[in-house]
Amino acid sequence: IALEGSRIKQVNLGSVANEEPFGVLIESDRPVVAALRVGTGDNPPDTAYLAATAPLGGPSIVADARNVGALISKLVLTAPDQAASVAIVALVAGKEPKEIDQVEIAAGTSQQVSLKAVKGAFAVMITPLPGSGSVYASRVLSERRTDGDLLTIEQFQPSHTTALVPDVVNDLSAGLRPGE
Repeated sequence: IALEGSRIKQVNLGSVANEEPFGVLIESDRPVVAALRVGTGDNPPDTAYLAATAPLGGPSIVADARNVGALISKLVLTAPDQAASVAIVALVAGKEPKEIDQVEIAAGTSQQVSLKAVKGAFAVMITPLPGSGSVYASRVLSERRTDGDLLTIEQFQPSHTTALVPDVVNDLSAGLRPGE
């Protein structure tokens, strides 16, 4: 798709999606600002918006997942360039972490993962496994209602797990009192 500078271009991906979960990878030779609008298909539809995100680089957590009444949480995982594998863990207040699944995502595909095994409100942690390709993840929370379905989507953000360590030198006098 050719874009002119300082212009907005809308691309309808409805025919590509075919009502299946999918991810969008945008590559450009120039900086691009992109967002995705997702709707429920109802009249009027509920709408969720997503911004671009980086692939997961380690454990990542989304705090709001629920399976209560008509509220249903699920995950969408995407591996754009090579196969990926992740471990999915539910974190429920006051309980031990519960491993939900280890999932393999084929290269160039998206996969939907049910979270129905966990009841109530919980957080979800996704960890790419050693040797995994790049993986992107989002939590979809929906509610079936007679007046139209409701929808919210939250992306898993890459974890920031770096620590600054000061330079140190080997000093045998450390810990000795002055004059000894």
